[in-house]
Amino acid sequence: LQLLGEGLVAGQLRTQRANREPELLHLGGPVLHRRRRGLGRGLLAAHHRRCRRRLWLRRRGGRQLAAADLLAEIDPATFVRVGAPTGTAAFNLRFNATTVHRLIHWFRPPYFADIANPEKLHELQKHLVSTKLLIIDEISMVGRQMMGRVDSRLRQAFAGGETSEMLLGGASLVAVGDPAQCEAITDQQIFDVQSHRDTASNSQAARLSNAGREVYASFTHVIVLDKCHSLSFIDPRTE
Repeated sequence: LQLLGEGLVAGQLRTQRANREPELLHLGGPVLHRRRRGLGRGLLAAHHRRCRRRLWLRRRGGRQLAAADLLAEIDPATFVRVGAPTGTAAFNLRFNATTVHRLIHWFRPPYFADIANPEKLHELQKHLVSTKLLIIDEISMVGRQMMGRVDSRLRQAFAGGETSEMLLGGASLVAVGDPAQCEAITDQQIFDVQSHRDTASNSQAARLSNAGREVYASFTHVIVLDKCHSLSFIDPRTE
């Protein structure tokens, strides 16, 4: 898990150097294990926060990855942002994790609009200026409209940059969780691939939902964790 976390961060840096649109990754357990805990998803999410400080020299394919070169390009405090749909989930993650609402500066639910106030927009851009990798836990509770809001805010946060027109403003996203667990409330589910029913009316709900669908459809890698790490089993023969 730790090597996976370090590889994702290093890969994000290489993507930024090449000015390519980063890939999105879904990390979670399979449907058959929807009631199992301790699969290590939280461990990996937490390790992403730590590994930005621990990109040691590693030999891979006969080459060395220089930690100093990588760390010189990032702000260790803000390179990775961690969020969750609820305060309890964010608290359990620790490592300065916040709710997704606070992460994208959406302070007046349920009302949502682009930030028009220049001062508020500057605060958002300053908040995310060094952020290149987002980790969202309990992704099953982040519906399509909510992901559309994340996409909208990140595009505003990186407005004027080379990646501002990319999905999520060009940031990478690791979505952690099991799609068979708690569903999003009053929102379209992440596995719903149909256009919003009010698409023809071009309502805000339809626009956000369809934008969120596009983000979820862009995920190209899924890593299934099926080994429970929080339980230890005692072999009776060893007692």
